[in-house]
Amino acid sequence: LLPGAHAGSPITALTQCERGRRLVSAAHDGSVRLWNLSAGCEPLASLKPAAEGSEATALVHMTCRGSRHVLATGWDRSLGLWHDADSSSSYTSVSVDSGDGGGDASSMVGVDPSWVSTVHHRDDGLSIAYLPPSTIVTGGADGELFVWELDTEGGPPTKGQFRRRIRMPVLGASPSVSPYSSPSNSPLAHRIEALSSAPPSAAPSTASRAVESLLFLRTIAPPLAPLVAACADG
Repeated sequence: LLPGAHAGSPITALTQCERGRRLVSAAHDGSVRLWNLSAGCEPLASLKPAAEGSEATALVHMTCRGSRHVLATGWDRSLGLWHDADSSSSYTSVSVDSGDGGGDASSMVGVDPSWVSTVHHRDDGLSIAYLPPSTIVTGGADGELFVWELDTEGGPPTKGQFRRRIRMPVLGASPSVSPYSSPSNSPLAHRIEALSSAPPSAAPSTASRAVESLLFLRTIAPPLAPLVAACADG
């Protein structure tokens, strides 16, 4: 039990690293925090949000080219990338208030994002999925998916590039299915199942199309990895 883990702000998202040694939590106030589970949930870092006070709704912890990173999206409608260093000594120490009037709960480290997208969803970001080595998909409250590719040339990723916007198909409609127009050597062309695209005139209400959760099915039909999206319309 960790009272005041986010200074009293309601926790909105959780994820962990592949090895189960790192826990990442996010809260309504936009704060994102990193915890070391190998040391009994020791606080490691406070990942500074791109927009203060903007709820973080979805998280991914990933390992790419030998380095660890955290991805987050939320009410600011952007995608943020933070580096998860090997130790807290790599960061600058900051104090974190427990929120219960008892003063500092611990001394965490402050981490600025290494990259924040300039392309934004038209409504709140709600979900993220990661497909190694470099593909990211985010889902929004407006029923749109954004496809991103991390720039990993020359080493670990330091930024991402927006590749494609996809509108979720309308429930009950029969839209045509078309593959991505990505180059044949792109990971997107080989690793993601083609998605349907619905015409704007057939779009239902924003609330019914909200993309609440995303998941790549990496073991179903390799090397393809179908993407599953769970939406508010059921």
